[in-house]
Amino acid sequence: MLRKLQKHDPDLARRHVVRLLDTFVHEESFYCIVMEPLAMSLRNLLQEGSSGGLFMADIRLAAFQLTSCLAFFQSLNMAHGDLKCTNVMLRRSEFSLQPHPRLGDPDEVAARPLWPFEEGHHPQLYPMWVVAMEDLLQMHGVPPSHQELKDAGLLVECTPSFHSVFVSHQWLGKHHPDEKGSQFSVLQKAFENIINGHIEVEL
Repeated sequence: MLRKLQKHDPDLARRHVVRLLDTFVHEESFYCIVMEPLAMSLRNLLQEGSSGGLFMADIRLAAFQLTSCLAFFQSLNMAHGDLKCTNVMLRRSEFSLQPHPRLGDPDEVAARPLWPFEEGHHPQLYPMWVVAMEDLLQMHGVPPSHQELKDAGLLVECTPSFHSVFVSHQWLGKHHPDEKGSQFSVLQKAFENIINGHIEVEL
């Protein structure tokens, strides 16, 4: 059945159905199925996660992908005969596993994000611009606007290799949200404390 699903539409099968890698007979008595590495089931996540359950965004995305999977089955006049949370497995599209931030045991592994949007879901991407920490700490007074930072050559396009970044957001309205730079000064001081090993914010 898995082969039939994969043959009918490989792309949809890759998104919605566990990947069948191989089959073999062990000692002439056991028929073994080799599948892609998976993390944990939806039930495992609920049991081992926090008592608060799942975020609403996770629930919506899980429901969307689950109904998309069932629609794929229906297109072949098929129905899942044992649909339950222990049979809903979590994985990333490239099958790499990472520690899940909402699980108590750091040794547990699950997919992150829980159910990533499929490729092509966001057709248009926009660059994120950041300011180097050393440049940010040298600024004084009112924080400059995005255009001023750009004109001064202080903006750098964010890349996945960055570990800590400060993102400059634009604002709407006639008045500057930090006209005297007092909030910006608090932020700079907080960063300096963190760099010096003191996790504190002075207000």
